[in-house]
Amino acid sequence: MVEGAPAAPGPSATELPEPTSPGVRIDAVRLEGDLGPLLAQLRRPDVAARPDQACMAMFQAVPVLYLVDADGRAVRVTWPTDACGFLREGAIESVATLTEVDRDELTLP
Repeated sequence: MVEGAPAAPGPSATELPEPTSPGVRIDAVRLEGDLGPLLAQLRRPDVAARPDQACMAMFQAVPVLYLVDADGRAVRVTWPTDACGFLREGAIESVATLTEVDRDELTLP
């Protein structure tokens, strides 16, 4: 930089940088029906691992689930897991009893 020369203008505090990636695409699915079985599954505690616990080396995709009330307030669900960190039996099946009423594809930055 040369002394006395004006500094190159930089982004202002109100300008956002251009995104470096196209974002993440998600399916936002609205489900309705009897939430009783799902809520019963979500209340189940995690199973603690024993000190000598051996687990299979595998991956399980866990769906992201939010419960949304009539006012649009949402809470992210924490799925109950077994001693190896996998979903407890019956958790996903409780979602399958609900009916899909709407689906949107969203792109998040």
